[in-house]
Amino acid sequence: MRFGKLNKCVVVAVVATLTLSVCSALIEDDHEDNGSAGDDLPNVTTSQSAQNISDSESKLDPTVRQRTFTVCYGILFERFDNYSSLLQSVAFNRLMGAEHFFVYNQSVGPKVDALLRHYQQMGLVTVLRWPPFPTDRSWYHSQNAAINDCVYRNRGISKFVVVIDTDEYLIPVRHTSWEELLEAVIHKEAKENQVRRAASFTLRHSFYCYGENDTPHEPEWTWFKNNLTITKEEETFILRNDVLLFQGMFKKELLDAPRRCKTIYRPEFSKQAGIHYPHKMWSNRSRSSVVVDDSIGFVAHLRWFSKKCPQRTSLYRFYRDYLHTLRKYFDDFQLHLLSLQRGRENVRAVNQTYSILSFL
Repeated sequence: MRFGKLNKCVVVAVVATLTLSVCSALIEDDHEDNGSAGDDLPNVTTSQSAQNISDSESKLDPTVRQRTFTVCYGILFERFDNYSSLLQSVAFNRLMGAEHFFVYNQSVGPKVDALLRHYQQMGLVTVLRWPPFPTDRSWYHSQNAAINDCVYRNRGISKFVVVIDTDEYLIPVRHTSWEELLEAVIHKEAKENQVRRAASFTLRHSFYCYGENDTPHEPEWTWFKNNLTITKEEETFILRNDVLLFQGMFKKELLDAPRRCKTIYRPEFSKQAGIHYPHKMWSNRSRSSVVVDDSIGFVAHLRWFSKKCPQRTSLYRFYRDYLHTLRKYFDDFQLHLLSLQRGRENVRAVNQTYSILSFL
């Protein structure tokens, strides 16, 4: 009987090994064929400022990690090329405290590819190739597999892992960073529900809506500009680059958890992470999975809707800082593209000179 079980274990191990080998081969072949951003980079430490979320939390979890917040994006597919949306998301999440990003690249266009390569060179993003086969045989390009891969990769490296898409914004209502938001949540849960160590933090979801032709609603746009003292130059920048968070003047009501919500995970406690909420946690380690009060934070999901949404959005403390940060990120990428263009022109000039000299 034991021998039979041993044979089954051997078979399972062999099958698992062969499956991993096949997937590795597919990834390598796809990288060689496509040539788009997809090299693994070492994890990069950019800041330790948010390490101590609270005194009580530090005593319970004294492990020093490379990062505090890491963002896991969903899979990019069908030659995704909305570089503006991706850049806006990275800039916002960096402002909130994100130190590194994981991107699963199945298929992207040239603009997004250039942006990802730029961020790879900066050590800001890890891009992993995600082959079409066999991932397309599962729901939404096997997104659950990518999310769990990201969460497990960050065990012992990042204190928190934020699972979110590029058109979703994890909004701190009363604060200016995710660090401050979690401090408030942890304090509230410890005081009201006797939760001393949360395993995950789930935030409720609301659609932020923008109208036809991606133009802001009037007179709300005037109200928005006046309250934030938006200059004419800044208004031009917002409209030209389609800054979604500033154009979503209305929103739908918050959905009850777990519908469309998103979660901040503690990777060591996560046994099976979900797209929206935790599916399984390590019961011998975790204490609780917390649903964050929407007066503290929620997820804003930027979408186009033909019908007017019922609620007007609010202005938050970080908006001016976000606009300033966003302009720096756009300027940085434009300078990067210009340097690439000059480099190509220099290469062409050298080649032309070589061709002329070869005939002398």
